[in-house]
Amino acid sequence: MKKVNISCLYKSRKALAHVEMILSFVFFVGFLLFVFFMLTPLFRTQTVVSNDNEVRALVNNLSAPVGKLSVMVNNASDCFDVAAVSPYYGSSFVSVQKSFSPPFYYTLYYSTFFNPALVGVISCATKPGRNYTFGSYTEDVIFIEPRIFSLKQQYETNYILITQQLGVNNFAFEFYYLNKTRIDALSVNSSAYENTNIYSTDFPVRVMNQEAEFKEMIVRIITWR
Repeated sequence: MKKVNISCLYKSRKALAHVEMILSFVFFVGFLLFVFFMLTPLFRTQTVVSNDNEVRALVNNLSAPVGKLSVMVNNASDCFDVAAVSPYYGSSFVSVQKSFSPPFYYTLYYSTFFNPALVGVISCATKPGRNYTFGSYTEDVIFIEPRIFSLKQQYETNYILITQQLGVNNFAFEFYYLNKTRIDALSVNSSAYENTNIYSTDFPVRVMNQEAEFKEMIVRIITWR
């Protein structure tokens, strides 16, 4: 019968116990790390920085509602009369002819910023006929060029006051044509946002001038903290 070395057996079992203990510890630490990485996102607080407040304030300041009423005039000898609609929409409008062959289409734009020399002027008023049809009246919020000029002037003369009036942090704005040419007359220059966290938002807009003419542009609103 083969003799068993009790001492070696004891040492082997003791070594195995150590290995099992080490493996158990490694598995336990691994489990803790797994739980930590899985649960940490649930309790992590993230601060998302946004310039939505500044964008909203500037859009409200630079834009205004503009009413629009379409008119169809049937013949070359006809025109239209606004007496019937003036009680509803007022008389502060600029008439823009949209087509130059029968039937003739006109659009009346209603707002308070138009060139006074154009307000209420109807180009076909001397024509004797009054064969026409009014379309529906709608209203859109549009960027207004005189408002942009006004904000630019306030920005350049009293920047602190305008930020307080708008209730915003530091900001600047720039306008571009669709070919990405910067429109200096409508943009402000500021170097105050250098070496800071800058947030920029670009979006297309339609800008209307005092002659009721539209221009397609891109506005860039820049904020920093």
